[in-house]
Amino acid sequence: MNGYIKIHRKMLNSWLMQDQHTLTVWLFILMNASHKDHTTMVNGAPVILHPGDMIFGRAMAAKALKTTERKIRTSIARLEHTSMITRKPASTSTKSASLLSVIKWAAYQIEDKQSDQENVQEATKRRPRGDQEATTIQEGKEGKEGKEKDIKKNGLDYSSWPSLPSQQVMADWLTLRKRLKADVTQTVINRLGPKLTAAMDQGYSVDDCIGACIEHNWKGFDVSWIEKMKGSGNQGKSGAQQWLEEQESQSARV
Repeated sequence: MNGYIKIHRKMLNSWLMQDQHTLTVWLFILMNASHKDHTTMVNGAPVILHPGDMIFGRAMAAKALKTTERKIRTSIARLEHTSMITRKPASTSTKSASLLSVIKWAAYQIEDKQSDQENVQEATKRRPRGDQEATTIQEGKEGKEGKEKDIKKNGLDYSSWPSLPSQQVMADWLTLRKRLKADVTQTVINRLGPKLTAAMDQGYSVDDCIGACIEHNWKGFDVSWIEKMKGSGNQGKSGAQQWLEEQESQSARV
């Protein structure tokens, strides 16, 4: 595949710089995404790709990046929940391939010929002047992509979480904590981070996890609690709920 992609310097301040695996997956998507409209075939069915789209399979990506499908799934979920990509089935005939779309492809990758020409003219104009003047270029200050701008809320650092929940889920969770007289401290946030990451590794989103806390009035969280509720079987929801309450009372959970 020929050509190049554009990488904005503000990525240096992105959460991706602390998540090397997801950064690699992100660059893999950018470099393999379509740069023009065209039609491709998936299991014999035509699929129209627009700029920023690509047909994606976890097995294919894992092989290309020499990693595991589980890690690929986790990174894709993080990109999806930070509003960097969208994902849907590539066709109704297969579940092994997805159609990924880079949400802000047009904002960063579509060539702006006028802007490029102005940059060249400005650089040419400055070059002969040598050290006669110091030129400071301040890049436009833009909010971080997706939910990155919310990594710090109310003085608390949520960077240990794989992603933030939706605005409504977050608001409902904070209301729950207040009703349960359980303060949201940095320790609470830090202890929840690994638990949410473990849940995401098992296919649950942060919305799923925090939503379960809201639904069942949980102060704390563990992915095993969701699994227990799902697999309660004959003992019924009340039995599972009783088990969870015992877990909370026996553990110093956040």
